[in-house]
Amino acid sequence: MNKISIEAGESFEILLYENTSTGYSWSYVTDEQGLHLASEYIKIPKADNEPLVGMGHEKVFRFKAMNPGTYLLTFTYSQPWDQGQKAAETKIYTVKVVK
Repeated sequence: MNKISIEAGESFEILLYENTSTGYSWSYVTDEQGLHLASEYIKIPKADNEPLVGMGHEKVFRFKAMNPGTYLLTFTYSQPWDQGQKAAETKIYTVKVVK
């Protein structure tokens, strides 16, 4: 399990490798409202300033810590349309937000 400690009002990022050309992507759930998803974007690898087609990339989740407390963030790497299938990978983060 990954641990993050941050002050209320501050932001942090989680970077996860994915390859959406395979149909897999990362999604997350959190157990509380103390974390706010500020943005979500993809860092696409390039060669000679051109995107590399079919290559994987990093997906960046940027959260803002809203309220003091300890929160769980659970990320799953799966094919979103295949609801009955077990996730290919799961990553869990414990986020401790202090004043």
